[in-house]
Amino acid sequence: MSPKDIPISASSVVSDRQPQTCRLTPLEDAIKLTASENEDSCFLGYLPEDWCTNGDLGLQAYGGFCTALIVSGGGKYFGSKHPRSNQAHCVSLHIQFLRPLPYGPFKISFEDIRKGSRFSVIEAKLCPRDTAVSSPYILSIITLGNLHRRTGPSISLQPKPIPNRLKDCVPWKHDYFDPNLNPPGARFKFLVPKGGPTPLWSPARGQNARDQWAKVAGENETFNMEYLGLLADSVPALPMNYDPQGLKATETWAFPTVSLSLDIREDPTGKEWVLVRSRMRSLLNGRFDMEMQMLDESNNLLATCRHSCIMLARRSGLERTVTPKATL
Repeated sequence: MSPKDIPISASSVVSDRQPQTCRLTPLEDAIKLTASENEDSCFLGYLPEDWCTNGDLGLQAYGGFCTALIVSGGGKYFGSKHPRSNQAHCVSLHIQFLRPLPYGPFKISFEDIRKGSRFSVIEAKLCPRDTAVSSPYILSIITLGNLHRRTGPSISLQPKPIPNRLKDCVPWKHDYFDPNLNPPGARFKFLVPKGGPTPLWSPARGQNARDQWAKVAGENETFNMEYLGLLADSVPALPMNYDPQGLKATETWAFPTVSLSLDIREDPTGKEWVLVRSRMRSLLNGRFDMEMQMLDESNNLLATCRHSCIMLARRSGLERTVTPKATL
C-alpha cells in the first residue's frame, strides 16, 4: 500500500524551522479502510510509519491516529449499514487501549449493540490482520447520532474567557512538533498564551493546566470530525509541565493513554482554529488524568475529552527520579 503523500506547510505561524524534508501521509489516506472479502462487518487498514511513535517496543500507533480511525470508521460503517437511520456521526466514544498497534496492516470489525431512533451504539475491535492472532489491540464503544439535529432542551451557561489568539498568544516552537523528528507531533500548529515561565503551562490557569490553540497543519486545512478525534490525543502530557526538561521529558518518560472518552457536541467541519483547555487533577503512583474542553473562536463548546494515563520510565532512563518544580 502506498498512500499519497503531501508536505506539511512550513508556515511562519508555527516556527522558523529549517526547510522540511519529511513528507507526511494525509490523515484521510492513513485512516482509509477497505471491506474484507472474508469477514462481514470487517475492514482492512494499514498504519503508515509516519503516524507512529518510536517507543521501547518499536514503531507503534500514535493514539490520536486510533481515535480518528474509530471516529471515521464507526460513522461510515453505521451510515452505510443503516442509511435510513440518519445517524452517521460519532457523538461519543470510549476507547480502551489494550496494547500498542504496531506499524503495518491491521483489521477493524464492528458490531451493532443497540439501534435507537435518536442514538445507536456499536462496538469496534481493532485486531491484527493475521487471523491466527485473536488478541485485540483496542476495544471501543461508540454512540452514533446526528449532530445537525437540533432537538431537546438547552441551557446557555456563562462561558469563561478564552485567550485572544492574535493578541495574547505566541507560536509554540519545539523539536517535538518538527515533522523530521516527530511526524505525529507535526499534524497541528499550536499557539499558547504568552507571559508564562515556559510555553507548557498557562500562567492564568496554573501549572497543572494548559491552553493551546490548534490549527490543522497544511495550506488550506480546516477541522472535521476525524481531525477532532486526532486532536483529542494530541495534547502533550501535562506531567511535563513539572519536568525541567519540558517536552524533552518524552526521551526519559512514556505517557501511554490507558483509556480515552470523547464526547462531541458540535460538528467542527470548516473550523480553522480550536482551543484545547486541558487540566490534570492528580499524578499519583504513576497514574494521572487529563480533562479537556475543545472550543471554537466564539467560545462554543465543540467537545469534551477525558484521558486515564500512566507515566513510565523508558528503558533508557529507568534510574531517573521525578524532580518537579512544584507540588501537585
